[in-house]
Amino acid sequence: MQTDIHPEYHDTKVTCGCGNSFETRSTRKELKVDICNMCH
Repeated sequence: MQTDIHPEYHDTKVTCGCGNSFETRSTRKELKVDICNMCH
């Protein structure tokens, strides 16, 4: 099995254009989206 081939996962803050935000985990540290479940 190969070592060190998987990307690092970070706690990620997702921010919507409406101002709503939530946290999840991703390979990115921050995400910005245009719409979310609160404003769609």
